[in-house]
Amino acid sequence: MDKETTQPVQEPVEDVVLYHDDGTRIVRIAAKRPWVDLTDEDWQHIYDMRGTSLDNFSQGAVWAKAKLKERNA
Repeated sequence: MDKETTQPVQEPVEDVVLYHDDGTRIVRIAAKRPWVDLTDEDWQHIYDMRGTSLDNFSQGAVWAKAKLKERNA
């Protein structure tokens, strides 16, 4: 299994929502959250799927996408 990799630090993103006639603006700053990756147990689960009906790239990609979507929602 691969060791956990360090993710780059993400800077907050400023999103201008509305400009006013007087030059002021309303902005929204996206919240910073660390990326949650697959765990060693998840990688083991993928490894254990070898030789089953889920042993193909498409099924594995669907499973990984759902797992990451759940953790990073």
